Amino acid sequence: MTAGEPLLAVAAEHAEGGVEAWRLDGAVPRRVAAVRLPGAFTLLAHPLRPVLYAASSAHGALLTLEVTAGGGLDARDRLPGGDSLPCSLALDTSATRLAVAHYDAGAISLHALGPEGVPEPGEWLPVPAGTGPDPGRQDAPHPHQVRFGASGDLWATDLGTDRLLRYPPEGGAPDVVPVARGSGPRHFAWLADGRVAVVDELASRLTVLTAAGAPAGSVAIGALREGRSFPSDLAVHPSRDLVYVANRGADTVSVVDVRARPVLVQEVAVGRWPQHLLIGPDALWCAARDDDRVLRLPLHGTGLLGDSEPVLDVVRPSWLAWAGGSPWAA
Repeated sequence: MTAGEPLLAVAAEHAEGGVEAWRLDGAVPRRVAAVRLPGAFTLLAHPLRPVLYAASSAHGALLTLEVTAGGGLDARDRLPGGDSLPCSLALDTSATRLAVAHYDAGAISLHALGPEGVPEPGEWLPVPAGTGPDPGRQDAPHPHQVRFGASGDLWATDLGTDRLLRYPPEGGAPDVVPVARGSGPRHFAWLADGRVAVVDELASRLTVLTAAGAPAGSVAIGALREGRSFPSDLAVHPSRDLVYVANRGADTVSVVDVRARPVLVQEVAVGRWPQHLLIGPDALWCAARDDDRVLRLPLHGTGLLGDSEPVLDVVRPSWLAWAGGSPWAA
């Protein structure tokens, strides 16, 4: 990839779906590549290599793709996963280990990467047993997102047991950070000052924790007059104290000021069932799964959002990633 030519990868989660690559540098976006992976759900771009990882919710496969100089996608390797429902991928800071959260299996796997960035068969990390008060969603552990910290520790949200887990770099059992009972922590991200922003799917809230894991405030998001909202994903503005949260059911994106205790400052309507968010230099991108569209929300100088604009037509988009290099470098 060359500067000024952002390539957007989209996971299309359906029986005939897979991973699509779209070029955005012209007046009209162009789909330049597609690789079949039924049930493609989550994506992750390697930060140093032209490599993209994709996992399937249909059969659990982990696919390694090479992003070619022309924007193509070449399948390099496939690891079987069974009925584990991999839902999140993460690389450590050295880009030598890949972690995978398996929602249905209630498990987390850790894979060493070979010299070309291809993951090897992994080891299973211990996930403490437990349940939560929601019998439909919290009958057992259900890890939903994994992220590596700067010190090499691996963090995970466990929606099924209302906990965050922290695995030390040297391995072994995780430290457990409990969160509000019944909250259902789904996705999370670190803020610039070391605090942690957590999307509570079952409580429809954004919660902020101190770096030590103590509660530091929460705010309701995606409010509905009837029915429930199920927040899915979040993105953090790179230079402002703002967090963006996608709300399925309410079909909005919330903008939360997190300079102190979290405060809701904006709620923007988007397409149906916003599943994933991706931030770029001048816009927030949103996968509106049930509208079969990828939307663009302009970012104002204040960090607030403009109205959503449909940009790509993709059947059941579930995840977005900048492939072959970030547009922030353009």
